[in-house]
Amino acid sequence: MKVVAVIPAYDEENSIGEVVRGCRKFVDEVIVVDDGSKDRTGEIAKGEGAIVIRHHRNLGVGAAVSSGYEVALRRGAEIVVQLDGDGQHDPSEIPKLIEPIEMGEADLVIGSRFIGSKFRFGMKYLGNIFFTKMVNLLTGLNLTDAQSGFRAIKADVLRGIMVHNPFTYTQESLIRAYKEGFRIKEVPINVRERKYGKSKVVRNPLIYGIKTLIILSRVVRDYHPLLFFGAMGLVSLCIGCLLGLYIIFYVLEKGTVGAYPRVILASLLILVGLQILFLGMLADMISSLRGEMRTLIKRLEVNSE
Repeated sequence: MKVVAVIPAYDEENSIGEVVRGCRKFVDEVIVVDDGSKDRTGEIAKGEGAIVIRHHRNLGVGAAVSSGYEVALRRGAEIVVQLDGDGQHDPSEIPKLIEPIEMGEADLVIGSRFIGSKFRFGMKYLGNIFFTKMVNLLTGLNLTDAQSGFRAIKADVLRGIMVHNPFTYTQESLIRAYKEGFRIKEVPINVRERKYGKSKVVRNPLIYGIKTLIILSRVVRDYHPLLFFGAMGLVSLCIGCLLGLYIIFYVLEKGTVGAYPRVILASLLILVGLQILFLGMLADMISSLRGEMRTLIKRLEVNSE
């Protein structure tokens, strides 16, 4: 199977050469996505034999990875290995990630930093726990490191879940892969100390966290529409009902409705809540039909083989 490594990199001239050299021992091609670097990252990577894609400005790791995936697929990759360009991921562990795919045991393999390891990130580690728990809640999986950027992916998975998002691609791609019926597995990896500079993957943890929550809410909307719309509808309905009860007690006590805007607001909240609930039910039926269609297509593909 043709294996291609995709390495997103931003101002990593001190480490990119070593990473590319290490990868070339275990893969057929190396693609480095120079995400608007201001140093010689792209030049050094090309000198080491990598195929270099350049972004004219920094678009973020998600966009860089998506660009790399697209080129890898066009070049006939059957397995794509993704790793960071800062040297923290050890290229010698690539065979460990691609083996489950080659053996037919998995379609997407995640390199987990936390299986049998004492490696911790402080606040980043706590954030990782939170978002990993969210992914597990939405999928029923039991992952330990949903944020890991060291992974191997079968080409079929990429074609099914290509995510074009300038930020938190990791969680969304995992959830979509699971929902599309692909098999996901974790293997333990070691993480090396960063030798040069600071991590540029997450420069603002607060913004990263907000964007991650937005991405996860979008996935909930697509795959669990009744939960997504139902929650909003119930909130609106409950507030409207509480306001309506207040108005009823006010009328019983005072003998008058009082401020009519309150009555209008309560009525609107109840009506909007009911409409959103019905919208969620309709979206859930459409989502179920989509899932059944997906299953039918896969059965037809298997039978045609």
